[in-house]
Amino acid sequence: MESKWKEQATTDLPRRADEDRDHSEVPDPDREPQQAPDEQPPTPAQDRVFSLKLSTTGLVVGAFLFALSLQPSLLPRPAIFQGVVSGITLMVGYGLGVLVRWTWHYLGLPTPHPTHTVSEVLVGGIIAIVGLTLK
Repeated sequence: MESKWKEQATTDLPRRADEDRDHSEVPDPDREPQQAPDEQPPTPAQDRVFSLKLSTTGLVVGAFLFALSLQPSLLPRPAIFQGVVSGITLMVGYGLGVLVRWTWHYLGLPTPHPTHTVSEVLVGGIIAIVGLTLK
């Protein structure tokens, strides 16, 4: 009677997925795992946490603030101090531009067409030139 219970208990249990596999093949640890056919391997750009591209908006805002930092002031500044101030101003401007760009995307606002980025660079260059020539 006990054997009947054991036999019935083993046949009523659901089968595990790995019971159907042939266990005679031992996986080789040196062999790379195979990917599913529909999966594409990640590209090097997708593996990066940070992108190596520069933000156009950040460059425009940073260049504008850099140009403003080169304006003459009533207080004379040594060259090393002027370089430090201009560098910090450029970094802050770039950060503000990236923050504006990130906020734009976060809010889901429409992005301009890629041809508009050329006009952004031109407008940024004109603003930087005008900022440098103002006295």
